[in-house]
Amino acid sequence: MSDKDQELLDQILRETEARKSRNPVSEESLDLNVQDTSVTESVSAENPVSESAAEQAVNPEKDSETGLQQVISAQHAEASEPQPVSDTGTETGASTEEIPDSEAESAAHAEEAAVQTVQKPTKQPGVQSVQGAPKKRKKKIVRKKFSFVDVLRGLFPWKGDSVLEGTRKVVFLVSIIGFSICLNQVVTYYYGRYRNQEIYGEIQNEIGDIAIPEPEGSDSAEGSVTEYLELSELGEKLLAKNPDSVGYISIPGTKVNYPVVQRKDPNDGNGYYLYRSFNGEDNDAGSIFLDYRCYFDDTVDGKRTYKNSTNLVIYGHNMNDSSMFGSLKYYKNDYSYYEQHPLIVLNSCYETYTYKIFGFYICDSEDETDTRFDYWNTLNFQTEDEFYDYVNKVKRRTLRHTNVDVKYGDQLLTLSTCHGSFESAKLVVMARMLRPGEDPYEGTTGSELNDNVLWPTIYYRWNSNTYDPDAPFIPYGPAEDSTDAVTDTTAPDNKKEEEDSAE
Repeated sequence: MSDKDQELLDQILRETEARKSRNPVSEESLDLNVQDTSVTESVSAENPVSESAAEQAVNPEKDSETGLQQVISAQHAEASEPQPVSDTGTETGASTEEIPDSEAESAAHAEEAAVQTVQKPTKQPGVQSVQGAPKKRKKKIVRKKFSFVDVLRGLFPWKGDSVLEGTRKVVFLVSIIGFSICLNQVVTYYYGRYRNQEIYGEIQNEIGDIAIPEPEGSDSAEGSVTEYLELSELGEKLLAKNPDSVGYISIPGTKVNYPVVQRKDPNDGNGYYLYRSFNGEDNDAGSIFLDYRCYFDDTVDGKRTYKNSTNLVIYGHNMNDSSMFGSLKYYKNDYSYYEQHPLIVLNSCYETYTYKIFGFYICDSEDETDTRFDYWNTLNFQTEDEFYDYVNKVKRRTLRHTNVDVKYGDQLLTLSTCHGSFESAKLVVMARMLRPGEDPYEGTTGSELNDNVLWPTIYYRWNSNTYDPDAPFIPYGPAEDSTDAVTDTTAPDNKKEEEDSAE
């Protein structure tokens, strides 16, 4: 090697070391550059393509270093040209031209700029990045605007719907309507119960301080016309809340503890309070009300205007929670209930009356057969026979025989409510007024189950007819003092015997 060549090589090495000191490059990177250069040169010899493409085929991750390698290759090419080698291995024809300092500095600056400009992308775990690859754009979700038309199309049958789709929508709509109706009924029922308890709770709290007299008899059941009556404290409070108030009823020891109202209207007297509460609100529980045809301590300016009806008929609903007349069903269901609760206290706005229960039975309000009994239509009795005929019909139907006697002249009290035996079933509790000086509980113990009950005809559709019209029967009235038992003269099978007896 000639001295000029040696000087040129030393100059190149000095410049290279100077560049390394300004921008150090790891030995591993230089080795990779050398390998990549050799691979690129071999590929270029076999298939003349661009050096950058060859390097990309060998190692795609080195695309960013292509500019640096090209700069180094160009510098080597300019620094020295290949010299022919003699057979003895010595170089001949070496160039003595020196690289201008300006060109060397230019190449150094270019290499430095390429190193500083090209940086490897930072890799993230599980993510491969390629230099120059287009970035993926996130798809923008476009929300469909709300439309009432679309809602209606989803609910109601629409033009273009298939038969199956139209049927599905119709069934869905019918279900929604049915559910809404049921929900409304349930809410109305329970809200009505709540309001009823609230209304009557307030009344019961107000009258709680008023002492109800001990049960005692009355000298006059019907009362004398032109008799003057003094308005009680209870009557004042009731009339102040509702002018239709006629009194207050209670069965000691039960939930029956309510004011009694009466609507004197021939057209809707018994229907007005059927679904109205005491304060006039619409309510399924209704009120406890007296039959509009009855007279019960009716006064004008404190003076009685009519005699009291011989049979006072009071109505009330049979509620599932035992409110109103709902507790009356226990007289039928519980054999011991009667002897625990045999008395009824009925206050008018002026007086207090006590009644002893003597019978309770099931009746059909729509009965048109021989077992028909219009208990609610007999409010007064013109004769003694009419009276005993009525109370003996009660005795044949009662579920238990009591030891309470009933005599002509006794004022009767009838409590009527519905019952679940059948659609038109009524549960009726009958009582008569306590007589003056009588023991309130006399005859209310030792009751017995009636084993020969006269049921309404409809009852025998589901039960066998076990009623025996010829069975021994001790009626109320004069025959009650006799030891001779009588048969049922009102039974259909004994009509001929009844006619013979009348003759």
